[in-house]
Amino acid sequence: MLFRSLACTFASSLTQFTMNDIRITTTQVGAGVGLSLTWPEDFDHGFQSRIMLTNCTFAGGDDYTQGWQIGSRISQADNGSFINCTWKGVGGSPSTFTQIANTVSQHGCEILGRYSPTDFHFTSCWFYCWQVGLYVGDTAEGIICTSCTFVEVMSGIIWATGFWSLNYPTNPGGNASGRPQLVMVGCHVNCFLNAVSTNGVVSIHISDGLFYHIDRAGQSGNLIQVINSTECIIHDCELWSFNTIYGTNGIIFASNVSGSFVRNCVFVSSGSTSMQIGVWLQSGTNHNRVEGI
Repeated sequence: MLFRSLACTFASSLTQFTMNDIRITTTQVGAGVGLSLTWPEDFDHGFQSRIMLTNCTFAGGDDYTQGWQIGSRISQADNGSFINCTWKGVGGSPSTFTQIANTVSQHGCEILGRYSPTDFHFTSCWFYCWQVGLYVGDTAEGIICTSCTFVEVMSGIIWATGFWSLNYPTNPGGNASGRPQLVMVGCHVNCFLNAVSTNGVVSIHISDGLFYHIDRAGQSGNLIQVINSTECIIHDCELWSFNTIYGTNGIIFASNVSGSFVRNCVFVSSGSTSMQIGVWLQSGTNHNRVEGI
């Protein structure tokens, strides 16, 4: 079934939204929001499955020249599942296979909410041609990606914590740094800048991943970049730089990263300066371990 766009603001946090085998398309070029869903702020009805999308696609009517600015925007949901879904932005045509052409669209899927939206599972999903494939903000908690693919994206996943709602019972309006749990298992990211970039997220587990810095990228990249975190575990991943003009760093633990661990990762450089630093423990990090690389 084909839709042009869909937006819902629910009166009750108990509302459950399920969508299967739907394609939401646009004739615009990097404009509009395909699916926008907003639930009310509510702590009285937790542990409710509020959203499930299966076999859904967010794309342009013409796959290469049209596409949404935001594929889907999910605000203040809980316990969400996204299975076999595709977010496709403008671009991907072999005739214009450039960074500029393939990053017209902004975000594939956004997970937002300032009242602790919790637990979102992405399973066997695809993100093509976005500035950011999966963008997580505000006070979201628990992003689990299993066997997902991000191709021709500026960044695969960006997660930067924000501020609590003014209605939140503790620390209203305060900084929400320290939101837990990003899990990526068996994922592939083919990026122009970052495969994964987090700030303020703790308990990060990334394993069995394959991460590429694209040869056509117009700037240097950091494949996995972690800021303000504890308990970050990255293991059994392969990180490649195909860019012979702009160097790439593999894994960066930037300011205020502690208690973290990198093990059994492989770093591959297609040119003599393509992969510049495999694991970079920058100033302000402490009590981190690196083994078996």
